[in-house]
Parts: sequence; C-alpha cells; structure tokens
Amino acid sequence: MKDCHQNKAHVKDILRKYQIKNKFSVVEFIAASQAAKEAIWLNNLLKELCCVTSVPSLQIDNQSAIRLVKNPEFHNRTKHIDIRYKFIREQYENKQLNVINCSSEVQVADILTKPLAKDRFLKLELMLGMYNFGN
Repeated sequence: MKDCHQNKAHVKDILRKYQIKNKFSVVEFIAASQAAKEAIWLNNLLKELCCVTSVPSLQIDNQSAIRLVKNPEFHNRTKHIDIRYKFIREQYENKQLNVINCSSEVQVADILTKPLAKDRFLKLELMLGMYNFGN
C-alpha cells in the first residue's frame, strides 16, 4: 500500500511540474505500467510452476494511454514520464505483453474507483457476480 501512495505523490508532482493538460492518459499509462509488471511477474511464476501460460493481456480503456504504449516515438508531451514507467512499452515491443482496448462499459474496476449512477453500479455489481439478497 505504501508503494501505491508513493506513486500517487510522484504522479501529482509530474502533473504539477510540467502542467500536463491530458493528465488522465499519463495516469492511465503509469497505472498500466504497474499492472504490467504484476501480470508479467505472475506469468513467470506460473511458468516456474510448470503451468502452460500465454502472453498476458492488459485491458486499458484509455485510447491515449494505449497509444503511449504502442508508439515508441519520443514526444514533447511525454518526455516527463519517468523511464521506469516505460517498462510496459518495452514488454509490448518484445511481445511479452498484449495491450487491448477495453470499453468503459465493461470495466468492472470502475465500481471500486469512481462514483457511479445507480444503474451503472448495479450492472457492474452483477458483472462481478455480486448479488444483493436484501429486499
């Protein structure tokens, strides 16, 4: 948990220092990089345990973040991104990771991270397999 809060503070410093306009793509890119590290670690663990695995797929719902992963070119708008977060780009180029566009409609993590309208909340709740057995 400590690592999560350190990353959050680091992201805020970057956004403030460079006055980033499209901060959501940067935040999504950094979060995707962290998720990629964990997915690849888990995939390697499964290989060590002699399980047959495929290349892990990372579903991202932000088009700009996907472009940051897939486009290796240097951009003035992204020069502030720390080299440690570009790990995801290297893994994508080396075919160690797939990056897939995921519609926001099926992004079940939103139930934990965003305020939602009741209808959307109930839909995501069902997608998670959670049921309300109250009235």
